[in-house]
Amino acid sequence: MIEAMRPPIPTSLDEIDAAWLTRALQRKYPGVNVGRIDVDTIVHGAGTKVRFNVVFERNANPPLNTTVWLKAGWEPHSEWLAQTSRIYAREAWFYRDLQPPIAINAPQAFYADFDDRGRGIVVLEDLIQRRATLNDCTVAASAEQIHRSLDALARLHAYQWDNAFLDATPLIDLPMRVDHPSSEWPRRNGPEVIAKFLATARGAEVPPEVNDPERIDRAFWVHIDHMARDRPHCLIHGDPHPGNGFVDADGSPGFFDWQTIAKGPWAFDVAYHIVSSMDVEERRRSERALLQHYLGRLRAYGVSASPSFDEAWLQYRRYIAYGLHIWISNPVHFQAEENCKALVTRLSIAAADLKFFDAWGV
Repeated sequence: MIEAMRPPIPTSLDEIDAAWLTRALQRKYPGVNVGRIDVDTIVHGAGTKVRFNVVFERNANPPLNTTVWLKAGWEPHSEWLAQTSRIYAREAWFYRDLQPPIAINAPQAFYADFDDRGRGIVVLEDLIQRRATLNDCTVAASAEQIHRSLDALARLHAYQWDNAFLDATPLIDLPMRVDHPSSEWPRRNGPEVIAKFLATARGAEVPPEVNDPERIDRAFWVHIDHMARDRPHCLIHGDPHPGNGFVDADGSPGFFDWQTIAKGPWAFDVAYHIVSSMDVEERRRSERALLQHYLGRLRAYGVSASPSFDEAWLQYRRYIAYGLHIWISNPVHFQAEENCKALVTRLSIAAADLKFFDAWGV
């Protein structure tokens, strides 16, 4: 690659035009020339997602799609997120440097880059054009679907399992640390905020034995403190709830939204993914078998010292702590209310079933 051709990281949507996209795409597809781009859709959230219709003067061979998604940090809170958690840089790093060797199913990245200020940008394929179905938080996944998605998580986790790489790269850290700006949001959402949300329709199906804001908050911080010592660490997605997944036309599951890629215990992903994705009764019937399946896939991907089932079961019971706290207090400008209610119901009932407070001793 020629460094002079590297386009700057744009600071707003106004800086994206056909010339910028041409320079970005030419890093991977020499000879491509974009004649015009038109904004089709803008989605606001933790980051800014923009769908463009693209008119090529000269396309690649095989040709690139004529719609692409561009994702960056152009929200009012983006500067804070870039500095505290570097989520935009981390996602660009995943697509640029990690996705190819891991070979996990994720959107194809046509371009990805980041800078040392925590800003990042990715240009991604439109999953709808490849006939994928985006998952819906309110629609529960079957045991067979989770069986397949756990294989994908095992592939991710095995890639750098207990490897010094995880502590050597400055781009990733634990999902949160007690004494770090990354945990500023849950610190603001303590027992009083949790109680306020649980008093709304969001908390209507929370079991009485779990409806204890003080214990929910205390378990969360014990879990955050515990993660640093809970070895081995591996690469984790960090937010594998159902709304961050998709299914290809052949049934293959995949994950997107890699802003939260981190290092940490495998159970952070696995417990969060199973419990947040499945209908309560289906989860109760299938979770032990699914956990056994995941441990088997870890071994198949080369992790010889995988946990025993008893060790894994304790971790599974514990590591719904993050999802439970975050989804109870999730603001509607990050997630729709119906999504929050669906996941709070699943996570809280699992907390009762799995005697979650006892597992953390709180």
